[in-house]
Amino acid sequence: MPWRPFGDPIISYEHAWDWKNWDSVGTMRDVPSLVQFWRDRYNSQEERRAESEGEVHFVYDSCEQEAGVEHYRLETAGHDWPQTLSGVSTHRVIWSFLNGFTTP
Repeated sequence: MPWRPFGDPIISYEHAWDWKNWDSVGTMRDVPSLVQFWRDRYNSQEERRAESEGEVHFVYDSCEQEAGVEHYRLETAGHDWPQTLSGVSTHRVIWSFLNGFTTP
């Protein structure tokens, strides 16, 4: 099934967008280039992906500074947080990711 960007009416997934045209915030990146920014920032060397109905979970590993980059691309969604990601409560997915890091 070909991927189609989700229908967030507030923030575009594929295109740069302006945050209410505030000078202090300015133009924001589209999601794919923002993910690429963090991959480049931490020199992520490996990519894994897992696909399930309506979503693709990207994991970028082997990063400098013991960093990690993950992204869930949802086929259909709005502006709200999804209830689950890969069948797991979204807040648990986020906590699991953050809990894997320590502060220096």
